[in-house]
Amino acid sequence: MRAHRHGSTTQAALLVAAAAAGGVWVTADHAVYQSQRLDGLATEAARIAVLELDGQADQTQRARDAANRYLANEGARGEGGAVELSAITFGRWQPGAGLVQGEPEAVLVSTRFAQPSLPVVAAASVSDLSVTGSGGAAWLSEGASAVQCHLPVAVRACDLEGDDVSKRHFSLAQRGQGALGLVGSGRSAPDAAWLSAQLADCWQGGEVSLGEGLMVSDGTASRGLDAVSRAIEASSATWDAEALGALHPRSPASLVPRSAWGQTVQGVVPVVDASCDEPLSGEHSVVGFVYGTVYDVRRGGDIRVRLEPQRVVALGSKGGGPASSVLHRWVQTVR
Repeated sequence: MRAHRHGSTTQAALLVAAAAAGGVWVTADHAVYQSQRLDGLATEAARIAVLELDGQADQTQRARDAANRYLANEGARGEGGAVELSAITFGRWQPGAGLVQGEPEAVLVSTRFAQPSLPVVAAASVSDLSVTGSGGAAWLSEGASAVQCHLPVAVRACDLEGDDVSKRHFSLAQRGQGALGLVGSGRSAPDAAWLSAQLADCWQGGEVSLGEGLMVSDGTASRGLDAVSRAIEASSATWDAEALGALHPRSPASLVPRSAWGQTVQGVVPVVDASCDEPLSGEHSVVGFVYGTVYDVRRGGDIRVRLEPQRVVALGSKGGGPASSVLHRWVQTVR
């Protein structure tokens, strides 16, 4: 609530006779209480509304509806009468400048009493007392320093150099540039059981953080290929031709059924600090994360992946990492 006062602000000066206007007696303490209530409801409504901002066409309408639902429930409780939405605005939050035009990722909410029990104060010592509240919330993000869900493969940082990364195919069968490695659980070597479990539930492997050592195995995988094929067949994700270009025809050696060709398994791929002049097998430190698409598995043990270093995804579990397309994202109240 915004209370604009001129002159003395003592409680005695703020007591006014509002009976003639059909109002009530107002004290400074009461005004402060109502201000805090209105601001608190506005802030929480903004936090609930901002969660609806997901890039979809109807995001702002869903955000507005969510704020109204919250206020209809929580705003009906408490002294001073029911509270309703006065205004809601969307934009991009810029520290130091506030809400600016841009893709909606922040919300500012204003609240008011639906039927105010407080009068407008008019006395020699008080010019007005406007009964409104405000609060805001915004999505903030920074480079991820950890992820809790990742694909059971890894790539070398040196392989992500250059502008054509998203046009290259990474695979277990590759040697040198474009080599892909299987990742084990923590410092354990990868095996068929781990590969199957991680593809079925990428959360079960636990968090992977920058600086952590991962055991990586290069070369083809002789076991666990059925798990990869089943994961692709069961996935609802499909090949993104706009980002990756046209998908090549299915190879006769592919274990992915014809009916499922074009379906993919997508997720975060750990990037490790390993030399591009040496075999990938061994323990290597995690230095980053990149988004990847598993699209094929072939007889002989080959798994094929395409990477998208420029694709921004909010899949990080912790922030504080270097600039990256894999972000940690969180909601923060703003004013």
